[in-house]
Amino acid sequence: MKIIKGFVSYASLTNNASNTVSVLGELSDISQTYSIDKLIYSKAQDAGSDVATLTVMHSKDSGDQSFYEPSYGQTEEIFKVIQFVKQYLQTYPSASFSQIAENLNTEYSGELSTMQFGPMAVRGTTKLPQWISWISLSNTNNYIRIWLSDAAFKTQYDEFLIKVIPPIDTVSQLFTGYANVQTVVTAQNNDTLYDKITSIRQDKPETALRVFNFSYVNPLNTAQTIAVKWPVLIYGAAGDTLDSIKDAIEEYLLTAASGTTTAQWQTIFPDLFKRTEFVIMPRWDLISVPNYTNSSSLCRNSMSVSELLTYAKNFLAPTFPATHVDTKIETMAVDYKSMSLLSVPGFNNLANKSKLTQMFPDYLAVNTSLTDFSRMSQDTQQWVIKLNSSLFVANDPNAITILPQGVRHQRKYGKNFVNFMHDNVSYLVATSVN
Repeated sequence: MKIIKGFVSYASLTNNASNTVSVLGELSDISQTYSIDKLIYSKAQDAGSDVATLTVMHSKDSGDQSFYEPSYGQTEEIFKVIQFVKQYLQTYPSASFSQIAENLNTEYSGELSTMQFGPMAVRGTTKLPQWISWISLSNTNNYIRIWLSDAAFKTQYDEFLIKVIPPIDTVSQLFTGYANVQTVVTAQNNDTLYDKITSIRQDKPETALRVFNFSYVNPLNTAQTIAVKWPVLIYGAAGDTLDSIKDAIEEYLLTAASGTTTAQWQTIFPDLFKRTEFVIMPRWDLISVPNYTNSSSLCRNSMSVSELLTYAKNFLAPTFPATHVDTKIETMAVDYKSMSLLSVPGFNNLANKSKLTQMFPDYLAVNTSLTDFSRMSQDTQQWVIKLNSSLFVANDPNAITILPQGVRHQRKYGKNFVNFMHDNVSYLVATSVN
Protein backbone atom coordinates (compact mmCIF):
# COMPACT_ATOMS: atom_id res chain seq x y z
CA MET A 1 0.00 0.00 0.00
CA LYS A 2 1.15 3.53 -0.75
CA ILE A 3 0.90 5.99 2.15
CA ILE A 4 0.35 9.66 1.33
CA LYS A 5 0.30 12.32 4.03
CA GLY A 6 0.00 16.01 3.30
CA PHE A 7 -1.61 19.37 3.86
CA VAL A 8 -4.07 21.35 1.76
CA SER A 9 -3.97 25.13 2.05
CA TYR A 10 -6.22 27.76 0.46
CA ALA A 11 -5.14 31.22 -0.64
CA SER A 12 -8.45 32.62 0.64
CA LEU A 13 -7.87 31.24 4.15
CA THR A 14 -4.33 32.56 4.63
CA ASN A 15 -3.92 34.94 7.56
CA ASN A 16 -1.31 37.57 6.67
CA ALA A 17 -1.26 39.25 10.08
CA SER A 18 2.22 39.38 11.63
CA ASN A 19 3.31 36.13 13.34
CA THR A 20 -0.13 34.60 12.83
CA VAL A 21 -1.14 31.33 11.18
CA SER A 22 -4.73 30.74 10.13
CA VAL A 23 -6.66 28.10 12.06
CA LEU A 24 -7.53 26.55 8.70
CA GLY A 25 -5.88 26.21 5.33
CA GLU A 26 -2.42 27.61 6.08
CA LEU A 27 0.79 25.66 6.70
CA SER A 28 3.21 27.38 9.08
CA ASP A 29 6.93 27.82 8.48
CA ILE A 30 7.81 25.38 11.27
CA SER A 31 5.46 22.72 9.89
CA GLN A 32 7.14 22.98 6.51
CA THR A 33 10.35 21.76 8.15
CA TYR A 34 8.72 18.41 8.96
CA SER A 35 9.81 17.06 5.58
CA ILE A 36 12.89 17.78 3.47
CA ASP A 37 11.43 16.31 0.29
CA LYS A 38 8.04 17.93 -0.20
CA LEU A 39 5.94 17.73 -3.37
CA ILE A 40 3.80 20.77 -4.22
CA TYR A 41 0.66 20.80 -6.39
CA SER A 42 -1.79 23.68 -6.97
CA LYS A 43 -5.27 23.85 -8.47
CA ALA A 44 -7.74 26.67 -9.10
CA GLN A 45 -10.95 26.23 -7.09
CA ASP A 46 -14.32 27.95 -6.70
CA ALA A 47 -14.57 28.91 -10.38
CA GLY A 48 -11.03 30.28 -10.35
CA SER A 49 -11.55 32.67 -7.44
CA ASP A 50 -9.37 30.64 -5.07
CA VAL A 51 -6.26 28.47 -5.27
CA ALA A 52 -5.78 25.25 -3.32
CA THR A 53 -2.24 23.97 -2.71
CA LEU A 54 -1.46 20.38 -1.82
CA THR A 55 1.83 19.89 0.01
CA VAL A 56 2.70 16.19 0.09
CA MET A 57 4.94 15.69 3.12
CA HIS A 58 5.24 11.89 2.96
CA SER A 59 4.69 9.57 0.02
CA LYS A 60 6.12 6.07 0.36
CA ASP A 61 5.37 2.42 -0.12
CA SER A 62 4.48 0.95 3.28
CA GLY A 63 6.34 -2.25 2.46
CA ASP A 64 9.86 -1.28 1.39
CA GLN A 65 9.62 2.44 2.29
CA SER A 66 10.57 3.40 -1.25
CA PHE A 67 9.61 6.85 -2.53
CA TYR A 68 6.35 7.09 -4.45
CA GLU A 69 5.32 10.06 -6.56
CA PRO A 70 1.53 10.45 -6.57
CA SER A 71 -0.04 10.21 -10.01
CA TYR A 72 -2.07 13.01 -11.58
CA GLY A 73 -5.20 10.99 -10.85
CA GLN A 74 -4.25 10.68 -7.18
CA THR A 75 -3.61 14.40 -6.66
CA GLU A 76 -6.84 15.23 -8.52
CA GLU A 77 -8.72 12.89 -6.19
CA ILE A 78 -7.28 14.65 -3.15
CA PHE A 79 -8.28 18.06 -4.48
CA LYS A 80 -11.82 16.97 -5.34
CA VAL A 81 -12.44 15.24 -1.98
CA ILE A 82 -11.27 18.26 0.05
CA GLN A 83 -13.19 20.66 -2.19
CA PHE A 84 -16.35 18.55 -1.96
CA VAL A 85 -16.21 18.61 1.86
CA LYS A 86 -15.54 22.37 1.83
CA GLN A 87 -18.51 23.12 -0.43
CA TYR A 88 -20.81 20.65 1.31
CA LEU A 89 -20.19 22.30 4.69
CA GLN A 90 -20.81 25.71 3.17
CA THR A 91 -24.24 24.49 2.09
CA TYR A 92 -24.94 22.33 5.16
CA PRO A 93 -22.84 23.75 8.02
CA SER A 94 -24.52 21.52 10.61
CA ALA A 95 -23.89 18.30 8.69
CA SER A 96 -22.57 15.36 10.69
CA PHE A 97 -19.49 13.38 9.72
CA SER A 98 -21.65 10.40 8.75
CA GLN A 99 -23.68 12.62 6.41
CA ILE A 100 -20.52 13.99 4.79
CA ALA A 101 -19.13 10.47 4.32
CA GLU A 102 -22.43 9.21 2.90
CA ASN A 103 -22.59 12.00 0.33
CA LEU A 104 -18.94 11.55 -0.60
CA ASN A 105 -19.53 7.85 -1.23
CA THR A 106 -22.58 8.70 -3.35
CA GLU A 107 -20.69 11.31 -5.36
CA TYR A 108 -17.62 9.13 -5.87
CA SER A 109 -19.12 5.64 -5.77
CA GLY A 110 -16.51 2.89 -5.73
CA GLU A 111 -13.60 5.31 -5.45
CA LEU A 112 -13.30 5.88 -1.66
CA SER A 113 -13.67 3.92 1.56
CA THR A 114 -13.01 4.20 5.30
CA MET A 115 -13.60 7.96 5.49
CA GLN A 116 -12.53 9.54 8.79
CA PHE A 117 -12.60 13.15 9.98
CA GLY A 118 -10.90 15.20 12.67
CA PRO A 119 -12.67 17.77 14.88
CA MET A 120 -14.21 20.77 13.13
CA ALA A 121 -12.43 24.12 12.92
CA VAL A 122 -13.82 27.44 11.71
CA ARG A 123 -12.12 30.33 9.89
CA GLY A 124 -14.57 33.14 9.12
CA THR A 125 -17.42 31.58 7.17
CA THR A 126 -15.42 28.45 6.28
CA LYS A 127 -15.86 25.29 8.32
CA LEU A 128 -13.66 22.24 7.76
CA PRO A 129 -12.39 19.19 9.66
CA GLN A 130 -8.86 19.53 11.02
CA TRP A 131 -7.97 16.49 8.92
CA ILE A 132 -9.53 13.95 6.57
CA SER A 133 -8.36 10.42 5.79
CA TRP A 134 -9.56 7.69 3.45
CA ILE A 135 -8.57 4.67 1.38
CA SER A 136 -8.33 5.44 -2.32
CA LEU A 137 -9.89 2.45 -4.10
CA SER A 138 -9.38 3.88 -7.58
CA ASN A 139 -5.64 4.36 -6.97
CA THR A 140 -4.40 0.91 -5.88
CA ASN A 141 -5.77 1.15 -2.33
CA ASN A 142 -3.58 4.10 -1.32
CA TYR A 143 -4.04 5.42 2.23
CA ILE A 144 -4.48 9.20 2.25
CA ARG A 145 -4.40 11.55 5.23
CA ILE A 146 -4.70 15.27 4.59
CA TRP A 147 -4.54 17.95 7.26
CA LEU A 148 -6.27 21.33 6.93
CA SER A 149 -5.33 22.69 10.38
CA ASP A 150 -1.72 23.58 11.09
CA ALA A 151 -2.21 23.23 14.86
CA ALA A 152 -3.45 19.65 14.40
CA PHE A 153 -0.72 18.83 11.88
CA LYS A 154 2.07 19.95 14.21
CA THR A 155 1.00 17.55 16.95
CA GLN A 156 -0.29 14.64 14.86
CA TYR A 157 2.13 14.22 11.94
CA ASP A 158 4.14 11.15 12.90
CA GLU A 159 6.85 10.97 10.24
CA PHE A 160 10.36 12.29 10.86
CA LEU A 161 13.99 12.26 9.74
CA ILE A 162 17.07 12.69 11.91
CA LYS A 163 20.48 13.72 10.55
CA VAL A 164 23.44 12.96 12.81
CA ILE A 165 26.44 15.27 12.95
CA PRO A 166 29.45 13.14 13.99
CA PRO A 167 31.74 14.52 16.71
CA ILE A 168 34.78 13.60 14.56
CA ASP A 169 35.15 12.99 10.84
CA THR A 170 36.17 9.33 11.13
CA VAL A 171 34.17 7.79 13.96
CA SER A 172 36.22 4.57 13.93
CA GLN A 173 38.96 6.66 15.62
CA LEU A 174 36.88 6.40 18.78
CA PHE A 175 38.29 2.87 19.12
CA THR A 176 41.95 3.99 19.02
CA GLY A 177 42.51 4.38 22.76
CA TYR A 178 41.82 6.94 25.46
CA ALA A 179 44.73 9.30 24.70
CA ASN A 180 44.00 9.50 20.97
CA VAL A 181 40.25 9.91 21.55
CA GLN A 182 40.96 12.79 23.90
CA THR A 183 43.13 14.43 21.23
CA VAL A 184 40.66 14.13 18.34
CA VAL A 185 37.63 15.10 20.43
CA THR A 186 39.36 18.15 21.91
CA ALA A 187 40.21 19.31 18.39
CA GLN A 188 36.48 19.54 17.62
CA ASN A 189 35.54 22.96 19.03
CA ASN A 190 32.28 24.85 18.64
CA ASP A 191 33.39 26.41 15.35
CA THR A 192 34.16 23.06 13.72
CA LEU A 193 30.87 21.60 14.95
CA TYR A 194 28.99 24.59 13.56
CA ASP A 195 30.67 24.14 10.19
CA LYS A 196 29.62 20.47 10.16
CA ILE A 197 26.05 21.34 11.09
CA THR A 198 25.88 23.92 8.31
CA SER A 199 27.33 21.47 5.78
CA ILE A 200 24.90 18.67 6.66
CA ARG A 201 21.91 21.01 6.93
CA GLN A 202 22.57 22.43 3.44
CA ASP A 203 19.50 24.50 2.52
CA LYS A 204 16.98 22.44 4.50
CA PRO A 205 16.01 24.23 7.76
CA GLU A 206 15.37 21.77 10.58
CA THR A 207 12.48 21.51 13.02
CA ALA A 208 14.89 21.22 15.95
CA LEU A 209 18.62 21.15 16.59
CA ARG A 210 19.66 19.16 19.65
CA VAL A 211 23.15 18.69 21.07
CA PHE A 212 23.68 15.81 23.50
CA ASN A 213 26.69 15.06 25.65
CA PHE A 214 27.36 11.34 25.80
CA SER A 215 30.49 10.31 27.67
CA TYR A 216 33.20 8.18 26.11
CA VAL A 217 34.37 5.64 28.69
CA ASN A 218 37.88 4.20 28.56
CA PRO A 219 37.30 0.42 28.42
CA LEU A 220 40.66 -0.16 30.15
CA ASN A 221 39.88 2.26 32.99
CA THR A 222 36.18 3.09 33.38
CA ALA A 223 37.00 5.97 35.73
CA GLN A 224 38.37 7.88 32.73
CA THR A 225 35.66 9.57 30.67
CA ILE A 226 35.50 12.22 27.94
CA ALA A 227 32.42 14.32 27.22
CA VAL A 228 31.55 14.04 23.52
CA LYS A 229 29.05 16.33 21.80
CA TRP A 230 26.55 14.73 19.41
CA PRO A 231 24.45 17.29 17.48
CA VAL A 232 21.42 16.07 15.52
CA LEU A 233 19.11 17.82 13.06
CA ILE A 234 15.48 16.74 13.48
CA TYR A 235 12.90 17.10 10.73
CA GLY A 236 9.43 16.52 12.20
CA ALA A 237 8.46 16.97 15.86
CA ALA A 238 7.73 13.24 16.24
CA GLY A 239 11.48 12.59 16.02
CA ASP A 240 12.28 14.83 18.97
CA THR A 241 12.40 12.00 21.50
CA LEU A 242 15.43 10.46 23.17
CA ASP A 243 14.64 6.98 21.82
CA SER A 244 14.45 8.23 18.24
CA ILE A 245 17.63 10.26 18.57
CA LYS A 246 19.62 7.42 20.12
CA ASP A 247 18.35 5.03 17.45
CA ALA A 248 19.51 7.45 14.74
CA ILE A 249 22.97 7.85 16.29
CA GLU A 250 23.33 4.07 16.71
CA GLU A 251 22.35 3.46 13.09
CA TYR A 252 24.78 6.16 11.95
CA LEU A 253 27.70 4.68 13.90
CA LEU A 254 27.10 1.11 12.72
CA THR A 255 26.93 2.35 9.13
CA ALA A 256 29.81 4.84 9.28
CA ALA A 257 32.16 2.40 11.04
CA SER A 258 31.62 -0.71 8.95
CA GLY A 259 32.17 -3.98 10.81
CA THR A 260 31.54 -2.59 14.29
CA THR A 261 28.82 -3.98 16.54
CA THR A 262 26.35 -2.55 19.00
CA ALA A 263 28.16 -4.37 21.83
CA GLN A 264 31.45 -2.68 20.92
CA TRP A 265 29.90 0.78 20.89
CA GLN A 266 28.01 0.15 24.13
CA THR A 267 31.33 -0.55 25.86
CA ILE A 268 32.70 2.93 25.13
CA PHE A 269 29.37 4.85 25.09
CA PRO A 270 27.17 3.13 27.70
CA ASP A 271 24.89 6.13 28.28
CA LEU A 272 24.29 6.47 24.52
CA PHE A 273 23.33 2.86 23.91
CA LYS A 274 21.40 2.27 27.08
CA ARG A 275 17.77 3.42 26.94
CA THR A 276 17.56 5.24 30.25
CA GLU A 277 13.89 5.93 30.82
CA PHE A 278 11.06 5.96 33.33
CA VAL A 279 7.46 4.99 32.71
CA ILE A 280 5.25 7.25 34.82
CA MET A 281 1.67 6.16 35.40
CA PRO A 282 -0.61 8.90 36.79
CA ARG A 283 -3.65 7.48 38.54
CA TRP A 284 -6.21 9.28 36.41
CA ASP A 285 -8.78 6.72 37.52
CA LEU A 286 -8.71 7.59 41.22
CA ILE A 287 -11.18 10.48 41.39
CA SER A 288 -11.66 12.00 44.83
CA VAL A 289 -13.66 15.13 43.99
CA PRO A 290 -15.53 15.15 40.64
CA ASN A 291 -15.76 18.03 38.16
CA TYR A 292 -17.62 21.19 39.13
CA THR A 293 -18.76 23.95 36.79
CA ASN A 294 -15.54 25.97 36.90
CA SER A 295 -13.18 23.49 38.54
CA SER A 296 -11.65 20.27 37.25
CA SER A 297 -11.79 17.04 39.19
CA LEU A 298 -9.24 16.21 41.86
CA CYS A 299 -7.65 12.83 42.42
CA ARG A 300 -7.02 10.63 45.42
CA ASN A 301 -3.35 10.07 46.20
CA SER A 302 -3.74 7.22 48.69
CA MET A 303 -4.03 3.56 47.70
CA SER A 304 -3.16 0.11 48.97
CA VAL A 305 0.20 -1.37 48.08
CA SER A 306 -1.33 -4.50 46.56
CA GLU A 307 -3.68 -2.41 44.40
CA LEU A 308 -0.93 -0.17 43.01
CA LEU A 309 1.19 -3.21 42.15
CA THR A 310 -1.72 -4.83 40.34
CA TYR A 311 -2.44 -1.64 38.42
CA ALA A 312 1.18 -1.18 37.31
CA LYS A 313 1.62 -4.83 36.30
CA ASN A 314 -1.56 -4.79 34.23
CA PHE A 315 -0.62 -1.51 32.57
CA LEU A 316 2.92 -2.59 31.68
CA ALA A 317 2.17 -6.19 30.68
CA PRO A 318 3.45 -8.00 28.73
CA THR A 319 6.57 -5.88 28.08
CA PHE A 320 7.59 -5.47 31.73
CA PRO A 321 7.76 -8.71 33.78
CA ALA A 322 5.95 -8.68 37.10
CA THR A 323 9.26 -9.28 38.90
CA HIS A 324 10.72 -6.09 37.41
CA VAL A 325 7.71 -4.09 38.62
CA ASP A 326 7.83 -5.68 42.08
CA THR A 327 11.45 -4.68 42.67
CA LYS A 328 11.59 -1.33 40.88
CA ILE A 329 8.25 0.46 41.37
CA GLU A 330 8.04 3.74 43.28
CA THR A 331 5.11 6.00 44.08
CA MET A 332 5.00 9.75 44.55
CA ALA A 333 2.42 12.47 45.08
CA VAL A 334 2.24 15.59 42.89
CA ASP A 335 0.58 18.94 43.36
CA TYR A 336 -1.19 18.65 39.97
CA LYS A 337 -4.80 17.61 40.64
CA SER A 338 -3.62 16.24 44.03
CA MET A 339 -2.84 12.97 42.33
CA SER A 340 -0.37 10.13 42.76
CA LEU A 341 2.04 8.69 40.20
CA LEU A 342 3.58 5.26 39.86
CA SER A 343 7.07 5.09 38.41
CA VAL A 344 8.95 2.12 36.91
CA PRO A 345 12.41 2.46 35.32
CA GLY A 346 13.39 0.90 32.01
CA PHE A 347 15.37 -2.32 31.75
CA ASN A 348 18.73 -0.78 30.84
CA ASN A 349 18.91 2.36 32.94
CA LEU A 350 22.30 3.54 34.08
CA ALA A 351 23.08 2.49 37.65
CA ASN A 352 22.83 6.04 38.99
CA LYS A 353 19.52 6.63 37.20
CA SER A 354 17.35 3.74 38.31
CA LYS A 355 15.15 5.44 40.91
CA LEU A 356 13.45 8.84 41.00
CA THR A 357 14.01 9.03 44.76
CA GLN A 358 17.71 8.57 44.09
CA MET A 359 17.85 11.19 41.34
CA PHE A 360 15.62 13.80 43.03
CA PRO A 361 16.06 13.24 46.79
CA ASP A 362 14.89 16.80 47.58
CA TYR A 363 11.58 16.51 45.67
CA LEU A 364 8.57 18.24 47.25
CA ALA A 365 4.95 17.93 46.09
CA VAL A 366 4.31 21.68 46.28
CA ASN A 367 2.91 24.25 43.89
CA THR A 368 5.50 26.12 41.82
CA SER A 369 4.15 29.44 43.12
CA LEU A 370 4.92 28.63 46.76
CA THR A 371 8.11 29.68 48.56
CA ASP A 372 8.84 26.06 49.45
CA PHE A 373 9.28 25.28 45.76
CA SER A 374 12.59 27.18 45.80
CA ARG A 375 13.87 24.92 48.57
CA MET A 376 14.47 22.23 45.97
CA SER A 377 17.63 22.28 43.87
CA GLN A 378 17.52 24.01 40.49
CA ASP A 379 17.77 20.65 38.74
CA THR A 380 14.80 19.23 40.64
CA GLN A 381 12.77 22.41 40.03
CA GLN A 382 13.38 22.15 36.29
CA TRP A 383 12.33 18.48 36.31
CA VAL A 384 9.11 19.29 38.20
CA ILE A 385 8.20 22.05 35.74
CA LYS A 386 8.64 19.64 32.82
CA LEU A 387 6.64 16.96 34.64
CA ASN A 388 3.79 19.40 35.33
CA SER A 389 3.68 20.44 31.67
CA SER A 390 3.50 16.80 30.63
CA LEU A 391 0.74 16.00 33.11
CA PHE A 392 -1.28 18.94 31.79
CA VAL A 393 -1.08 17.54 28.24
CA ALA A 394 -1.56 13.92 29.32
CA ASN A 395 -4.74 14.82 31.19
CA ASP A 396 -6.52 15.57 27.89
CA PRO A 397 -4.10 14.59 25.10
CA ASN A 398 -6.48 15.36 22.24
CA ALA A 399 -7.35 18.88 23.40
CA ILE A 400 -3.88 20.48 23.41
CA THR A 401 -2.92 21.60 19.90
CA ILE A 402 0.16 23.65 20.78
CA LEU A 403 2.44 21.52 22.96
CA PRO A 404 4.71 23.03 25.61
CA GLN A 405 8.36 23.22 24.60
CA GLY A 406 10.09 19.86 24.92
CA VAL A 407 6.86 17.86 25.29
CA ARG A 408 5.95 15.28 22.64
CA HIS A 409 3.33 12.62 22.08
CA GLN A 410 4.80 9.13 21.83
CA ARG A 411 3.37 5.65 21.29
CA LYS A 412 5.42 2.93 23.01
CA TYR A 413 4.83 -0.43 24.64
CA GLY A 414 1.36 -0.40 23.06
CA LYS A 415 0.33 2.65 25.12
CA ASN A 416 -0.09 6.40 24.62
CA PHE A 417 2.40 8.62 26.41
CA VAL A 418 3.54 12.21 26.64
CA ASN A 419 7.31 12.30 26.51
CA PHE A 420 9.84 14.75 27.88
CA MET A 421 13.59 14.58 28.38
CA HIS A 422 15.72 15.74 31.27
CA ASP A 423 19.46 15.17 31.71
CA ASN A 424 19.52 12.57 28.90
CA VAL A 425 16.71 10.58 30.54
CA SER A 426 13.41 9.94 28.76
CA TYR A 427 10.20 10.19 30.78
CA LEU A 428 7.04 8.54 29.42
CA VAL A 429 3.95 9.95 31.13
CA ALA A 430 0.89 7.79 30.44
CA THR A 431 -2.09 9.74 29.12
CA SER A 432 -5.64 9.52 30.44
CA VAL A 433 -6.63 7.87 27.13
CA ASN A 434 -5.16 4.36 26.93
